[in-house]
Amino acid sequence: MAAQQPDANHRILRGTSSPTALPLDFAERSAQRFGWLALGFAITQAIVYGMGLWMQPGWIDPAQAPPLYTAGVVGSATLGLGFAALSWSRKLAAPLMLDLALLYLVLGALGIGVAENAVSWPIHTPIRGVSSLAVWIVFFVLTVPSTFGKGLLAALTASLMGPLGLILNIADGHVDNPQPTQWATLFLPSFVMAAAAVVVARFIYHLSGQVGKLRELGSYRLIEQFGHGGMGSVWVAQHSLLARRVAIKLIRPEYLKGAIATESHAIKARFEREAQAIASLSSPHTVELYDFGLSEDGTFYYVMELLEGIDLGKFVEAYGPMRASRVVHVLTQVCDALAEAHEKGIVHRDIKPANIILSIQGRTCDFAKVLDFGLAKSLASAEREHLTKSGTTLGTPAFMAPEAATGLETLNGQADIYSLGCVAFYLLTGSLVFPNREGLAAAVAHVKDAPVPPSTRTELPVPKALDDLVLRCLEKDPNLRPAGCGELLRLLEECIKEENWSQSDARAWWESNRPAIRHRRHSGTEHAAEGVLLKQLR
Repeated sequence: MAAQQPDANHRILRGTSSPTALPLDFAERSAQRFGWLALGFAITQAIVYGMGLWMQPGWIDPAQAPPLYTAGVVGSATLGLGFAALSWSRKLAAPLMLDLALLYLVLGALGIGVAENAVSWPIHTPIRGVSSLAVWIVFFVLTVPSTFGKGLLAALTASLMGPLGLILNIADGHVDNPQPTQWATLFLPSFVMAAAAVVVARFIYHLSGQVGKLRELGSYRLIEQFGHGGMGSVWVAQHSLLARRVAIKLIRPEYLKGAIATESHAIKARFEREAQAIASLSSPHTVELYDFGLSEDGTFYYVMELLEGIDLGKFVEAYGPMRASRVVHVLTQVCDALAEAHEKGIVHRDIKPANIILSIQGRTCDFAKVLDFGLAKSLASAEREHLTKSGTTLGTPAFMAPEAATGLETLNGQADIYSLGCVAFYLLTGSLVFPNREGLAAAVAHVKDAPVPPSTRTELPVPKALDDLVLRCLEKDPNLRPAGCGELLRLLEECIKEENWSQSDARAWWESNRPAIRHRRHSGTEHAAEGVLLKQLR
């Protein structure tokens, strides 16, 4: 890979942060923190309302206050609960959630502005203390990070909610219009404190962004996290000297602190096993491993190539079933990767569309890469047989071989062939072999139910030879499936004789759809960044 600075399009394609963007992990933590802030605001509003009912004088009595008071307090509290739930649901990308948080800053300020000004201010009584509106804005700006421009705009807009709340109460006829000096005394401090808080928050935000982007692991600078799981995470990183973008998969030491000694050993052994399995493979259709090691702080990591592409699961979701000739083109490449793995005694055990990336390599389009050997199991090492608990079922139920579903420990390459048959079925039809089945029900179906030919589930033409071959891969008895990936590759090539998927076909498709793929990644319609090569540790 040439050591050059990526252009703007490549920054979008790779999912790289702009200089002003928050690191993804920092944004996610900030979004969760906003959820707690919204909940705290809702509880505070409820306390204020309750104190007004039960403690007099000194509090605004909701029973005597105009309806706008109740609307302001109850409305902002209800919105707080809703925003807290939305933040914790993680249904929205963290950057989008933080943008919505700025909207809630303004809405919460409006609720305060309406409630605080529901009672007239006596002309000759001095105004003492700080408005809770100013406290809300300052606390929010310092708690929820944002860019300087967005934060300043939201804070100043929130400050305007004080005067707006008073105007609404005056228009409602329950409050007298204060003197001009009272207007300034009431609302000018909120504007000053909001502007000052944004300036302070700017330095905090800038420092947080720099800390997030300057994390280093060996010779690599961690740029952005784009995936995480129960034990590990995956990052986009760049080599400090070569300027090469890579994917780094790691297990942080804190994930091992709560595990007992035997479990910690198993986790470490599994991580090392995955790295060693990939490192031993040289097929161009297996994701390439660049580096592996243990950092000074006890972090296990390995560095892998970062591809431009889309996994087959997302492909079918976006573009529908594939032409039969293209399916054969993709599967023959996967067979090449698996054939080498099986020859070395390695069974993947989690072949599925999400673990196969369709990519561009140099000038070659539709280049398939097999990912995630995290469940790989060596056939040659008895020691490795005990790294997974006896009787545990590992893999993805919708693409799981019957022998894997029943917990058989002596799996061989035939299990991968069955899974590859499930992938072929999915690519040809756009549906699972056993649709509307999940979890255990899907696993049981693979053990007991007979599949239908792919041609019966799609309007696209499927050659009979390919139809029969897919059903043969889906045989319950491993001995009835193709004898190995080498034989399967040969049979696949024989299925398509009249119509082949050529490089000109592939290049034309990528030229037409590459901008859309870039847009999907950049707009956040998918959870991970472009070119996600690694799935999270389980």
